[in-house]
Amino acid sequence: EGLNAAEIARAEAASAQALTARELEVLTFIAKGFSYQEGADMLGVSANTVRTYVKRIYQKLSVNSRSEAVYEYNQLQAAQGRPPLG
Repeated sequence: EGLNAAEIARAEAASAQALTARELEVLTFIAKGFSYQEGADMLGVSANTVRTYVKRIYQKLSVNSRSEAVYEYNQLQAAQGRPPLG
């Protein structure tokens, strides 16, 4: 089953605003259920910095929650034949 027009448009928009390496790290922590503070401790930054990364991720993926961000990212990965976050 192919992608519909909305999925294709979303994939194109997201690829135009690809996540940075650091944003991908933060998204991986989100996918694993870590808190902002836990992620911040692992990255050596403040929890507020992690919040900023999360806001940017939400904007780039056009989502409003952690679960939506992980889902949309994994959908985009699948559309490009790439593995999901693990």
